[in-house]
Amino acid sequence: MGWGMRTRTLLLSLLLVAGCGASSVESQESPAAADEGASPTQAAAFARLQAETKQTWSMRAHAVHRTPATLSGRTEVLLQDRTRAFETTVGFLERHKDLFGMKNARAELKLTRDRADQLGMHHVRMQQMVKGVPVWLGEVLAHYDQAGRMVEISAIFVPELHDLDVTPTLSLDDAVASAKADFVAAKPELAGDELAVEKAELMVYAPGDAPARLGWHFRLRGLGEHPALQDTMVDAKNGAILNKFDNLQHVTATATGASGKSRTIEVTQAGTYQMIDATRQIRTYDAANGQPQGLGTLVTSSTPTSWDQQATRGKGVAVDAHFNAGVVYDFYKKVLGRSALDGKGTAMLSTVHYGQGMDNAFWDGTRMAYGDGAQVFKPLAISLDVVAHEFTHGVTENESGLVYQTQSGALNESVSDVFGAIIEHYLSPDDAKNMVMGEDIGIQGPLRDMKNPAAGGQPAHMSKFVRTTQDNGGVHTNSGIPNNAFYLMTLSGTNPTSQVKVPFGLGWDKSTKLWYRTNTELLTSGSDFAAIAAATMRAAKDLSLTQNEQNIVECAWIATGVTPGTCKSITNPQSQDPTPSTPEPGSSSGSSSGSSGRVPSSDEGNNSNGDGTDSTEEEGTTRPSQRPNFAQTNSGCSAAPGAGGAGLLLPMAAAVLGLVVSRRRRTR
Repeated sequence: MGWGMRTRTLLLSLLLVAGCGASSVESQESPAAADEGASPTQAAAFARLQAETKQTWSMRAHAVHRTPATLSGRTEVLLQDRTRAFETTVGFLERHKDLFGMKNARAELKLTRDRADQLGMHHVRMQQMVKGVPVWLGEVLAHYDQAGRMVEISAIFVPELHDLDVTPTLSLDDAVASAKADFVAAKPELAGDELAVEKAELMVYAPGDAPARLGWHFRLRGLGEHPALQDTMVDAKNGAILNKFDNLQHVTATATGASGKSRTIEVTQAGTYQMIDATRQIRTYDAANGQPQGLGTLVTSSTPTSWDQQATRGKGVAVDAHFNAGVVYDFYKKVLGRSALDGKGTAMLSTVHYGQGMDNAFWDGTRMAYGDGAQVFKPLAISLDVVAHEFTHGVTENESGLVYQTQSGALNESVSDVFGAIIEHYLSPDDAKNMVMGEDIGIQGPLRDMKNPAAGGQPAHMSKFVRTTQDNGGVHTNSGIPNNAFYLMTLSGTNPTSQVKVPFGLGWDKSTKLWYRTNTELLTSGSDFAAIAAATMRAAKDLSLTQNEQNIVECAWIATGVTPGTCKSITNPQSQDPTPSTPEPGSSSGSSSGSSGRVPSSDEGNNSNGDGTDSTEEEGTTRPSQRPNFAQTNSGCSAAPGAGGAGLLLPMAAAVLGLVVSRRRRTR
């Protein structure tokens, strides 16, 4: 097999590659060693890439699949004709297919998105296929600069699937029956409810920690009294449940009343007044404290000055929901040039008074639903950052598609928190309050604190990463780590765990553009924390941030333990010459830093109590060793290990020596 053996040939670069001479080395430490690295075939392919392009490239490998997660460098101008971007990209990948373990790039990749961005750069997104069947989370995303040179590939590509049998022996109906039985067994309250099937398709499920399987993938949506949405993968051969997670994206909250603030909202008059904002295509509905299968009843009034007064709890909360949805729309449209959640102007829908005292609000892929609450929180709809958070799930669903499970799910939550803070700052700038989520609805305190995640029961550093089987692998818990990175790179500060200080921040405007570009252009559905660190570094270069500002971004990820190493020198950006740094042709984007592999990436198990031990395991059980990554950095030929989840750095070059190193599995 060659890609997943526990004892591997390590390829240590003892000869210098072009562009990585002694003058460029910032550290005198020896190259970091790892217990797993590249195969000889992959190393030779990497050397050929550098020889062909005559440029220095860097590569961060996926922690499990060992194929390139981030490949950064610069080709000559490849994209002569942008209408042929997919063909150009596939041609490049076909020439360098051994890096990824591909057999035939043209057969194994299907175009899913091809577009130029507002900076004039071009992005080609492709789905990995096996004999016409898509691979779950398998994606390759290629990025070109304004001149048409390929500068980076971000990917999750699963090798060695070519011989997999993709003919199902279990029908979709039987797979659905198996999943429904499992769903109801886990949630007995759904026994009397109708469960609808959505987005059913045959997929290859290859997480890397188990043999690849053919599966039926679909969503089960509860249409009865209890809101439910489960993403499910069922083995298409034997009906076993391969993967499942709750896809009802929500925050936990309760409420007792509306904000009491005066709001200016746009409505429609058609006999009566209707809560329809025709300009923004925003509609607000009333569930009347029930849980309707549809949206509920459109909120109406006989007068434009009095709304939603019939509610037994939270009178007028529909006004808050409608107003806040308008603020979210305006921000995305006016600041980022985006028309609604899908970029196409599709209506933004809200349902208020959902359920009896429901301590929750959620995005279900179609609309926002808000409960009226009971004891802990005020109505969620009165909080702008909560509304912005939930609607941003819709943006993420239409862009990066971050899967709502483990690290990618925590990133999904974090991106929503980030834009909740950003959009609140857009309306009411207040650095302290904007970095706290739900501060205006908490009776017993806010939801989350980006400056001090521990205040909301979250980790701020990878050394405190929580591995758990609850909450889809801790999506609402571990989001504290990227949240703190956002805080540090935006406003400056000190990470409360590592005590690493980021002395200056980018400010809100630059952080906004950085994170939006990252979510819309640079992340894939399975991106983990290491991937978003790499992507924000890529985005910083794309946006022409100065080297000093790029150092701020990198330092924030170092402070949170996602990226290894030591922060570079940082000065006040306000005193800097605004001229952006101009990398030499072929220079590294700085986005391929690896990390120690001590904490698992999004496709590995997450079951710890935060101190590195598994709270669900008894002493004496055996845990798989974590698989560190390898990479090569342009700033030097070595990098120190860190505490993040992407793996160690292993330099590669045209000339390599083999070193066999074995490592025993850890026993706790």
